[in-house]
Amino acid sequence: NVKSAGESVVSLCEVEVAQYTGFKYCVALNSCGSALYLMLLAAGVKPGDAVLTNAFTFVAVPSAIHHAGAKPVYVESTSGYTMDLTDLKSKIASSGAKFCMISHMRGKIADMDEVKRICDAEGVVLLEDCAHSIGVRFGNGTANCPHTGHHGVACGISSQSYKMLNSGEGGFFLTDDGPMAAKVAVYAGAYE
Repeated sequence: NVKSAGESVVSLCEVEVAQYTGFKYCVALNSCGSALYLMLLAAGVKPGDAVLTNAFTFVAVPSAIHHAGAKPVYVESTSGYTMDLTDLKSKIASSGAKFCMISHMRGKIADMDEVKRICDAEGVVLLEDCAHSIGVRFGNGTANCPHTGHHGVACGISSQSYKMLNSGEGGFFLTDDGPMAAKVAVYAGAYE
């Protein structure tokens, strides 16, 4: 036991991860899959909604979409293993999806400025799966460039044993949106 919640190891870790990645809020969870699932709920995904995602991704992404009661709409990948932006435009039009969960699989980052522009123009909420991209910065990769996850309204990162940040198992939800962070904390049941 600790004197205050702010002194707990988990709380201190949340603060450090938020500071390192440049986000205002961080909620520690049991896995990135849980972070993705709770992110979908906090973003307002409802059962039956279409959610765009990479065709080249890890099973946790479509699984989170399925568990939220939504249906994944797979966007083709380029030869560089990133989301094909021409197909993204096409799938937005054909599916009517209002959510996109882009996955930076194996640390491969699409042109996120363009992804955000496309999503914003079509009223699509952009969410990021950064399980494989903690420490990866968008742009020229220098310290003054933002970490992945900042183009969307929120992101999830993994600290599973094969990731760059390793806790054995675990994940983090990151955002600058206070109400979303509060929802995820309550949905996780860790702050009753």
